[in-house]
Amino acid sequence: MPSKRVRKGKTHWVGQVSRRNFRREKLFKTKTEATQWESEVKTLLRGSIPEEDIKRLLDEGLSPKAVSDVWEREQTPTVSLHEWATAYLDHVRENVSAKTYKDKLRILRRFLNWHGKPGQPVQGLSTATAHRFLMSYARSKSHNTANVYRTHLGAAWNWAMKYQMCPAPNPFQVVDKFSHEKSHHYMPPMEDFLKVVDLSEGQDKALLWTYYYTGARRKELFNLIWEDIDLERGRLRLYTRKRRGGLKEADWVGMTEALIGVLREQHERTGRSEWVFLNRYGKPFRSLSKFLGRLCEEAGVKPFGFHGIRALTATSLARENTPMVVIQQHLRHRSLQVTEDYIRGVPTTKPYLDVLDGGLSKRTKAA
Repeated sequence: MPSKRVRKGKTHWVGQVSRRNFRREKLFKTKTEATQWESEVKTLLRGSIPEEDIKRLLDEGLSPKAVSDVWEREQTPTVSLHEWATAYLDHVRENVSAKTYKDKLRILRRFLNWHGKPGQPVQGLSTATAHRFLMSYARSKSHNTANVYRTHLGAAWNWAMKYQMCPAPNPFQVVDKFSHEKSHHYMPPMEDFLKVVDLSEGQDKALLWTYYYTGARRKELFNLIWEDIDLERGRLRLYTRKRRGGLKEADWVGMTEALIGVLREQHERTGRSEWVFLNRYGKPFRSLSKFLGRLCEEAGVKPFGFHGIRALTATSLARENTPMVVIQQHLRHRSLQVTEDYIRGVPTTKPYLDVLDGGLSKRTKAA
């Protein structure tokens, strides 16, 4: 129980807790505060924290409620910035493509080199420091580059938070995104694409038509094998790592009769191989950096890439009033907003909004 104590004409209430090998007391202005302090200290003593640690932390001026939090943090092994980066890279190495892994490795290395103290505990990394690093790249490179770095570093910190290696909040994600103008891959007009197709022959033509009809990403067709093509059911299977977590996922995509015919012809060329499209050495393609550029130059059209064909696929579907969710499913986007970004030059949606007038018209008539 608290007791009164008078010092220099002032009355204080003494909160005190005594037990074997433990005695602590503290002065308070009111009996209520002293009683509460005694109760909280007794609760600490009934817990798992060693008495010596309770004594030490109380003597440092901490309240009984703060003692538990501080003691738990002390028991958590300290992780350095270098250890955080290394652990994250070890994790993602097995779950993302080689290119994505190299990108993450490069960005984390640049951050640690810029920071200059890779041995510093992660708890010491402030939002202000994260902002200075990102700002340095926003100024020296571009706002888009800074946002890319923010995304990768934020993902690494979120992963570590999940495994209790790094504290919340995430210092990189607290930093606001940098404003920038969104750039699009150039999408060729349909007539330019057809000029390039007409110039191509054999496998090259089959490859271009397969990109157009499937809306596939560049490497998805490089990795396409005959086992992933079901000509009887009119579908093929594409794999991607463009999903959260970088895990490899498969989706079945429908095929038109025209594409089925194209792939039947291609099967006569490469059907004895595992892979659908082969380079001159009988191996799957790893890069076709000059392929489209050469054809575009010969056709006399503005150069475009494989992603431009993907955008052309989406836009061609949209111009025929294909529902947006169907286009999203065909391009295998997780977000409808991403699909909308692919569609170019489609007339305004205003004429289609007349259907909404029905609600107001009905209400006016009812009134």
